[in-house]
Amino acid sequence: MLEKLEQINWSELIHAYGQASDIPDHIQKLRSDDSDVLRKTFSYLYNRLYHQSTIYEATVATIPFLIDLLTEDNIKSKASIISMLSHLSHGNYLRSYNLGLWDQLARTEVAKGFPVYLSLIDDEDWEIRIQAVAILSYSPRFGEDKAQVILDILANKLDSEENELVICALITGLGNMIGGYRLHDDNNAIQVASRIESIYKLESNPKIRLVVLLSIPKILQEETPQYVIDGLLNIVENPPFPGTPANMGDPSYFALKSLWHLDTKRCKESLEIAIQKPNASLDPLTIASAFMEWLYAEKGPNLPWRTLSVGSAGTTNYIYQKIQPQLKLDKLSDFQTQILRTIINEDTIWQFEHNLLERYGLPAEREEARKLLEK
Repeated sequence: MLEKLEQINWSELIHAYGQASDIPDHIQKLRSDDSDVLRKTFSYLYNRLYHQSTIYEATVATIPFLIDLLTEDNIKSKASIISMLSHLSHGNYLRSYNLGLWDQLARTEVAKGFPVYLSLIDDEDWEIRIQAVAILSYSPRFGEDKAQVILDILANKLDSEENELVICALITGLGNMIGGYRLHDDNNAIQVASRIESIYKLESNPKIRLVVLLSIPKILQEETPQYVIDGLLNIVENPPFPGTPANMGDPSYFALKSLWHLDTKRCKESLEIAIQKPNASLDPLTIASAFMEWLYAEKGPNLPWRTLSVGSAGTTNYIYQKIQPQLKLDKLSDFQTQILRTIINEDTIWQFEHNLLERYGLPAEREEARKLLEK
């Protein structure tokens, strides 16, 4: 399958550290059965083909060979290869809404592996099944014509899957497809929500129940049942695990992300409650900074980058990097205004020294921001 490696003049291609003549040997090493060799090889390839989330021409040339490896038997590294393809098709997440040429070409090349990923959703190896679900559920890779097909396949897979982590990946993928990738219509939402709510009611597995709670607001949005909201707020206060199933990250943070999908009134109320229920990983300022990022982007959050400094009086200051373009108070939607008002009025956020509002072009001082907001 890799015979065509020699047909490419790799020395004319560039990766993060220069000429890509070293890449073919490392692609071949992905056939190894040695875990240590595979670990070092993936690290090497990531550093050169996806350095700091940047895509290069050598990255694009490598993708077809990674897909070819997925079609071979006895490849121990298939799950990691699919995961790598997922990363490469995301491109640089910092400019995900303004992809460069190599980012676009990488996404196109990854999409060509659609039939291969589809075949692996039934693989005997549960780790491969998880990664196949993950790459398929990011539907922008494959276009709108395949999105509904993927959605139906993932939903039907729930009926036969027995591994708890693959079930979690399926539920998460369905939630992401409907809530984040333009597949939200009444028919999809009602059918999928009904299916995973029934799983929640019948299932005692805490990991699966957690993922259902995280996914329902993405699907039902303003129609989210109150028991789901209560469950999410409880996760914010008392995370049931150190990480979400399939190592997605901090469950309390993802609970906050799910609350963002609610209607204005209930999202605002949930924010007020969440700020009063901080835990070791989410203090009130971290919660506020997450909501400010969502308020700014209105497309799903990332915790904004910040540094710490110690003031002359020994106080800790949280310094956020400023961003462009900045918020204009007279351009805010009612939803944005309500969330911003809650953040300004909540005393627990202001027990810290920070420049959170200034990050978005708003007055750094609380009272000045409040006066401008009320004008």
